[in-house]
Amino acid sequence: MEELTERQLREIEYHKQRAVRVRQVGTPVSYKVLDRPERRWWNHHWADYAVLCGLQVPGKCILIPGCGDGADAILLNKLGAQVHAFDLSPDMLDVARERADREEASVEFRQMAAEQLSYADNTFDVIFARDILHHCDLARCLPEFLRVLKPGGVFLIDELYTHRALQRLRESRFGLWLRSKLWNTIYPEGDEYISEDERKLTECDLAAVKSVLTDVTCRYFGMFVWRFMGHRDAAAKIDRVVLKMLGPAGFLFAGRFILTGTARK
Repeated sequence: MEELTERQLREIEYHKQRAVRVRQVGTPVSYKVLDRPERRWWNHHWADYAVLCGLQVPGKCILIPGCGDGADAILLNKLGAQVHAFDLSPDMLDVARERADREEASVEFRQMAAEQLSYADNTFDVIFARDILHHCDLARCLPEFLRVLKPGGVFLIDELYTHRALQRLRESRFGLWLRSKLWNTIYPEGDEYISEDERKLTECDLAAVKSVLTDVTCRYFGMFVWRFMGHRDAAAKIDRVVLKMLGPAGFLFAGRFILTGTARK
């Protein structure tokens, strides 16, 4: 890897502690999401797998950037994909390798930064980026993802998002006060999992991603779920229905988007 930035070094240090917590909790890999994922249409993670299963992934070469504890890499290998995964954190990669070994999954793990990939051009049929871009320099990592994606390859992104106007409100005195009052409701287990340098993608970032892809579809989630409360199915259903009714205006209020597009090459 090239010399790491101060931001990247802080991310590595943060995830060293995160890896300790993941090992302590010891959550097993759940395969429920592979069983008719479309039936939980209000859940963004299940919506990801509805897309992935529709891509007929067996035999395809798939990249998981920022693979974390390795769950997505393991699940996609179980679906029959040839899976490559990387993470900046060596400690999280150790966790991912341990889990893959326990689950008898075949995944090629590497340590690298999203801003400088060591893969060859036109390697992957699919890139599945979940909750990674808000940790990265988007202007640097996006061209790298496009470089390693095959012509016509599919880029699936599931990301934290906020419109800049809402973010300004969130960072205002009132927003900080409201957040303090709702802390236990938003994070009932006390696990905030927010690193110092991460930044949610904005409408400008979303537009930049759309500009380099074709056949783009974008769906919005999380208008109030995770912003004002933890994830409860009943609330998440209402949340998703309201955002669907808002249509394109959902980008004003959403807290997350799922975007699918093909490489513009």
